[in-house]
Amino acid sequence: MMRYFSHVLLCIFTTFGATAQLQLPENGPANPKPIVYALTGATLYTTYQTKVEQATLIVSKDRVIAVGKNLAIPKGAVVIDMRGRYIYPGFIDMYSSYGISVKTEKKTEEESNRFISSKAVSPYGWNEAIKAETDASAVFKYDDKQADMLRKMGFTSVLTGVQDGICRGSYAWVHTAQIRPHQAMIKARAAAGFSFNKGSSTQPYPSSLMGSVALIRQTYYDAQWYESQTNTYNITLQSFNQLKRLPSIFSVQDKLDALRVAKLAEEFKTNYIIKGNGDEYQRVDAIASAKLPLIVPVNFPKPYDVVDRFDAEQLSTADMKHWELAPHNLAILMSKGLECAITSDGIDDDKRFYKNLSKAVKLGAKEQDVLKALTYTPAKLLGMPDQLGCLQAGSFANFVVTYSPLFDEECKLQETWSAGVRYRYSADADDLALTGTYSDAAGKPRLIIDAGQVSYITTGDTLKTNLTEKGNVYSAVFHDKSVASLHFVTAYVDSSAYPYEVQKLILTVAQTDGSKQIAEVNKTAKAVKEKKKTTDDSVLIVSAVVYPFVDFGTMAYPPQLTRVFRNATVWTNEKEGILKQADVAIASGKITAVGKNLVVAGATETDATGMHITAGIIDEHSHIAIMQGVNEGTQAVTAEVRIGDAINSEDINIYRQLAGGVVAAQLLHGSANPIGGQSALIKLRWGLTPEQMKIEGADGFIKFALGENVKQSNWGDQATVRFPQTRMGVEQVMIDAFTRARQYEKNKARIKHVDLELEALSEILNRKRFISCHSYVQSEINMLMHVADSFKFRVNTFTHILEGYKVADKMKAHGVHASTFADWWAYKFEVFEAIPYNAAILQQMGVVTAINSDDAEMGRRLNQEAAKAVKYGGVSEEEAWKMVTLNPAVMLHLDKRMGSLKAGKDADIVVWNTHPLSIDAMPLMTFVDGRLLFDRSKHSEVVQQTEKERLRLIEAMRKAKQAGESTQSKRSRRQIMYHCDTEEEEYHD
Repeated sequence: MMRYFSHVLLCIFTTFGATAQLQLPENGPANPKPIVYALTGATLYTTYQTKVEQATLIVSKDRVIAVGKNLAIPKGAVVIDMRGRYIYPGFIDMYSSYGISVKTEKKTEEESNRFISSKAVSPYGWNEAIKAETDASAVFKYDDKQADMLRKMGFTSVLTGVQDGICRGSYAWVHTAQIRPHQAMIKARAAAGFSFNKGSSTQPYPSSLMGSVALIRQTYYDAQWYESQTNTYNITLQSFNQLKRLPSIFSVQDKLDALRVAKLAEEFKTNYIIKGNGDEYQRVDAIASAKLPLIVPVNFPKPYDVVDRFDAEQLSTADMKHWELAPHNLAILMSKGLECAITSDGIDDDKRFYKNLSKAVKLGAKEQDVLKALTYTPAKLLGMPDQLGCLQAGSFANFVVTYSPLFDEECKLQETWSAGVRYRYSADADDLALTGTYSDAAGKPRLIIDAGQVSYITTGDTLKTNLTEKGNVYSAVFHDKSVASLHFVTAYVDSSAYPYEVQKLILTVAQTDGSKQIAEVNKTAKAVKEKKKTTDDSVLIVSAVVYPFVDFGTMAYPPQLTRVFRNATVWTNEKEGILKQADVAIASGKITAVGKNLVVAGATETDATGMHITAGIIDEHSHIAIMQGVNEGTQAVTAEVRIGDAINSEDINIYRQLAGGVVAAQLLHGSANPIGGQSALIKLRWGLTPEQMKIEGADGFIKFALGENVKQSNWGDQATVRFPQTRMGVEQVMIDAFTRARQYEKNKARIKHVDLELEALSEILNRKRFISCHSYVQSEINMLMHVADSFKFRVNTFTHILEGYKVADKMKAHGVHASTFADWWAYKFEVFEAIPYNAAILQQMGVVTAINSDDAEMGRRLNQEAAKAVKYGGVSEEEAWKMVTLNPAVMLHLDKRMGSLKAGKDADIVVWNTHPLSIDAMPLMTFVDGRLLFDRSKHSEVVQQTEKERLRLIEAMRKAKQAGESTQSKRSRRQIMYHCDTEEEEYHD
């Protein structure tokens, strides 16, 4: 056996020598003879699922030579007794910036606005947020402080990168050992990094989430084209194509970002690894359906400091619920069968890391799954599962040693080995069993050690101080003023010995005259450590996960009902007009019948006597439910961006507008540029994901804009760089854009290059995408119709159109619709000539006219806005109601399925308490697709339940603080409401 083992050892050494890299110069004599270590007697995990009792682990240099039971130990090996200890494969962190010292200071908005184009002079890509050429291995430098913290948490290797930009280049996989970078480098180019955050780029584009998505998509298409051509050289695109061969890690801000990544992965056939933010449980089924691996943080939020009532009121229910539910995230994800790795990102305390791991296990994460997530899974995802994340012959000597099983609540790390380098983290006094009472030969207590504090009992006093440790020597020094002497307590603890219970200490008393007395003191009583009360029990009483994860979310999406409403006043918006004492029947998401005395088998009957039933309101111009920017106003033409990439299904305004009878909306890009982004047409399906809110099969729309906003006359003195700066320039931008689109169509097949901006413009030319144009003054309205006529397409809708009454005849001839405000006036110069009769005049001229909101608050009061058309201009009640129902459906090409009450149309209906145009009107029930998504009779109950839940969470956080947990005082972010000209993101601190 010994001869066989020696032969194996020799072969391994020979192999290592044959494959070794160039030897680096040593300052002094070299010592090629490797030190061999044999760790014996431990409970050892060779993998996350295989355990060996009384195992021996033999290590030489940075490799494992052998592992198993009853192994012969090589001659001359350093033997380390590990009886009673536990050895696990070293942990791997797949998301880190360890050892990366590149400065990435973000420029101010004013600085960014100075540079439309990249300042790079070399042949790099056009946008600085795409940093595909970044190579983390070229800037990696050992960082002792960071490495020490990582090793204390058990991470023996990490994937590290420059966390800056949308494409972040390549990440390096390195050991955390203090060795030369050449040796620390496991894989120089181990993975590619992505995010939606443009980082330190000095360019203004992209300034929104939808712009970031568009830039990523365009870069993929540019890279595909680059591979097929030889006429130009581009460092960034060449590097990007190389990155596509690597595992791709996509860092996200929240669970909705994770769904956006899944959509990108599907489009470009890329299996991203999503680095989450810890809230994935809030959309776990949707995320699980993407079947993408996850890197999961365990930096659970601290409880909020809610002692002050005002502070508690500044917290959202969602943030408080997340504090309670975040520790469950790992267990929930693993229960869905998701492939998970664990990151220490956001944690700078090893004790907190182990505490959080223990909590995750206590709350349902299986120990084996968690160990797998720390070891095997990251090694597998990075392509080296046989060399890291395991302990077997030939694998790297990366492992951790603990005093107790890894997921015990009081687990402490004893040692971390990275690349065969040993780091000993002697535990505190409690772990080394120093704690206790020590007496002299006469049995008199002299020392009491408890939790690192030492009490020394002298003749006349008790002296106290802290125990210090250096190199396994524990000591304490007391100054006894009464007898002018110094007293020393020393204890040497051999942490490699077993058992490691300390039974005696050396007590030294030094007098001022230089004499000293030395005596042994023996442990006569072992202190019983009282366990600190934790708050885990309170965490077990958890909030329900609701969809969306905000106030008024629901645990389950309401079912489609078979229901008949009896004896209501029914506004059909059809030739039947307004029916008195009529019935409406719905089933399977559709309206099945409208009339009197309907016979509907198996339906739930609702007496609607005195009530009015209408089609749901459709807001043709809305900016609710959009995340991180309504404007991508950084360039004159941004047709490539899509509101559909930035839908916020968690926006409370969705629920509020359901309460106002709104069932659908066109989510428009803002008006910061002449040609903005593509619209999203959604139903207000409160509780579903962004993709599920989109109206299936809807035509594509896009936002154009005219007037003050697009020429930046109201942006401030710094906005003088971007073209256009005049109304003449606005026209020229549009003509140029369509001219380029025509040329693109001619050359597309030949050059084989997808240009997302020109694709959208080509769709307009081919009448597959339709324009909603922000407009005010008649001269520009005429201008755009002329441009459209020149390129042989039709403008679909002029929105705002406050001077439409001046050109109503020309609009009718062009065939354009009008979506306007009821009576907005004088909020800026170009609306001074607005009149409240505008809608009536347009409607009388035969222009299909709607009234929109452009405002989250007005959006839930559109019934009252429609009533103003009756007051100003004498529009009939029925025609006025069509301005917020059927007419916007016509504009959005949805009138075949929405906007009126007719058999076969979608069951998007509203039940009102009275006449819907009355100022007293309130929706009692709002149905979308036949599902009851707002019920006023239950709203008060929901409000009370929410308040009860808030009080429970506040009390739980107060108890957590009382139990000693550190707290945070941060308030919840305040949401702002988007309008056409909003330049901010929707949240700010």
